[in-house]
Amino acid sequence: MVESVSEPGLLDVKLDKEWNSLAMSQATTKQFIELSTQKILDDGNLVAFFNQKLDINRFFVAQGNGDSLPQVEFGGGGSDDLDKDPFEDSLEDALCVFKSGGAGGKDTDILKENEGQLLFYIDLENENIIDKQDGKLNGAQVEDDLEDEVQGSKHPLLLNQYPICEGHSLFLLFAEEGLPQVLSDELLLLLLQLFKLSGNPNLRIGYNSMGADCIANNLHFHVVYADKLLQNTNGQSVFPIENYEKKMFFRSSLRHKSQDEVNMYNCGVRFGEVLGWPVRTLVLSPEINSESEASLEDAQEALAHTAGVVLNYLIDKNIPHNILLADEGMTMYIIPRKFDLLIENVTFFTSFETLCGFIKCKVETSYKNMKVDDFKKRVNAGVSLKENEFDTIKAELIEKFLTEYEGEVIQ
Repeated sequence: MVESVSEPGLLDVKLDKEWNSLAMSQATTKQFIELSTQKILDDGNLVAFFNQKLDINRFFVAQGNGDSLPQVEFGGGGSDDLDKDPFEDSLEDALCVFKSGGAGGKDTDILKENEGQLLFYIDLENENIIDKQDGKLNGAQVEDDLEDEVQGSKHPLLLNQYPICEGHSLFLLFAEEGLPQVLSDELLLLLLQLFKLSGNPNLRIGYNSMGADCIANNLHFHVVYADKLLQNTNGQSVFPIENYEKKMFFRSSLRHKSQDEVNMYNCGVRFGEVLGWPVRTLVLSPEINSESEASLEDAQEALAHTAGVVLNYLIDKNIPHNILLADEGMTMYIIPRKFDLLIENVTFFTSFETLCGFIKCKVETSYKNMKVDDFKKRVNAGVSLKENEFDTIKAELIEKFLTEYEGEVIQ
């Protein structure tokens, strides 16, 4: 069955129904939900999360006391085959929220690999929801050319088998094409349509680049609802990072300096940073005021283009990054950071949730003893870019935009 999602909120109703039905039918997910625990930290804002499934102590031999990471036990655990790791399959199962294409070294279909987690398809271009049993438009009055078009534009929404909250899903763009975990302005503009189709102000979309606590190199995004994630713990319906003060440091109209160039955007953009947050973070948003005649589409196009330039810069500089999309797609938090494999003695995951204030702990003792000051100290030293590195990014982005567009540096 094909359902139009032009009515705001229909996507949320569909997701709520299908997610709960599928999650409760799968023993692994049901058990994970039952074992999950979270608590508010001593600042009344940040939240810590833990589940035994994520406890890396299951794969290590503990050496030492306290919150420090245990040491890994390599080899076969008593086997004569030192190249064999008996924990490999369990570790991969615990870390991977879905199986990537080519799993096991084979050229496999990512949708077939994750058939059991499929909720439904979303056709963003035509604003349709497509039930998973259909897989394509097959109802009456459907022309072949329309059917082919939808087949090429349908994007699967998967159940996250290890969810951090009710409704936590994984959205895959062009899954059948096997795109890598790299964002562009065109892909981002398409992704922003989810907010238009949802109409729920609590919807948040998260993204982890490779090197930023991303396990599967297939283009995917985390779909969560902030109220379901946080409201029962800290009474909030936003990620903790959203509560921190922002300071604008640059704005651009995206109007070309050269009169020979055609202006493509009818909305300006703002660049800011989050003050006092332990991980240095960029904030992008369209510049919309009472005098602006920009439409929602204009704002989305301007934001997607600007973010695309920023992300291309980070990719060129080989800087991993995490992203949070909030405010119905009108605010984008971009966190440039250190490579995950270079981070030492951090007892929490460094994916977008943690870096935005919902801390996923790797070790149970870390969860029990977690304090805000200790977390901020560790994440600032271990994950965040240094102040001079962050300032360089800001300066070079300003220079890049001022080379082409009208703009203003805000002191």
